[in-house]
Amino acid sequence: GVVRALALSPDGGVLYVGGDFSQLTTADGSVEARPHLAALDAATGSLLPWLPPEDAGGRYYGHTGTKDKTRPGGVHAIVPSADGTTVHVGGSFLSFGGRSGLVSLDARTGQPTPWQSKIDRPVFGLTPGRDGHYFYAATGGTGGRLIAFRPHGPPEGTWEVKTDGDNLAVVETATTVYLIGHYDNIVQPDSDCYQYCPDGTARAHLSAFDHNGKIQDWSPTANTPTGPYNATADDDHLYVVGEFTKINGVHRVGFAAFSGAS
Repeated sequence: GVVRALALSPDGGVLYVGGDFSQLTTADGSVEARPHLAALDAATGSLLPWLPPEDAGGRYYGHTGTKDKTRPGGVHAIVPSADGTTVHVGGSFLSFGGRSGLVSLDARTGQPTPWQSKIDRPVFGLTPGRDGHYFYAATGGTGGRLIAFRPHGPPEGTWEVKTDGDNLAVVETATTVYLIGHYDNIVQPDSDCYQYCPDGTARAHLSAFDHNGKIQDWSPTANTPTGPYNATADDDHLYVVGEFTKINGVHRVGFAAFSGAS
């Protein structure tokens, strides 16, 4: 099956692998059941006994999140907590460990933790907050969402941003939260519009917010309907990849770097 997500534990010892698979073949040839998610020794590749919960089936189909109970979904994003106690997992599943879209698992046992988020849409991107507490989710569904979660805080999140298209990735830097997706507008918080929302704030697939969810002036333009798919950042740059051929009218095929990310 397809592998869609990789993440390292905070100490670098465990590699978490997520996707659409239901089993893995280990180095010695044995086949082990692992629903969408597995933990490997990062140095050797050996499968660890960490066992995720069962998937009762069903998926969010497509980026609009239509519910389909004929087949299971999968894992699209993984974020271990900074303290090494929890692994937050996002995807297209409807009932993975009894949760839809996002499930938080015990890093020791693989089973669901007491705190769980409240979300009913597919999650395509996750990133940890630099303070070691928050984490951010980029979602699809009927209109996308950027949601900031604080474990043991409100299960629906501490703040959210609405868009008129699905969101695929989120990146946090020291001052900014960048949102990557297929949207064209940031939707007003009290609006029910979810597609082609002219009453919103125009943003062509790329936008920036402060750590309280307030939109910033940064507004580059990716030139295709789909635009970017993923992003990451270092101390000086934001890097974006996707299906675009131009950024701000400048020839950039599938990859662009923005300086001054902070």
